[in-house]
Amino acid sequence: MLADLVDAGTGTTAELEAVGVQGRFALVRLPYDSPSATCVARGAKAAGALAVIVHRAAPGRWLPSTVTLRTELTDAKGNSVSQLVIGAYAVR
Repeated sequence: MLADLVDAGTGTTAELEAVGVQGRFALVRLPYDSPSATCVARGAKAAGALAVIVHRAAPGRWLPSTVTLRTELTDAKGNSVSQLVIGAYAVR
């Protein structure tokens, strides 16, 4: 079963709770000069989101770039894995 994607605005605690991210994917839009996306991702994880997709608008002229993905998983027995993929795919 595929989880739903919900628009969590800028990822504040109130926005995360309002859309009910528990067991869902959260889409968060951050301004270019906003605080760390990692802080927002941790908040979404604490609210029960399965995953967080962060979109950060860049100022000025658009330039092609790549997306970095970070995952942290833990199973019921406490086994965990973390993975960081830099340049996972290109954004045009």
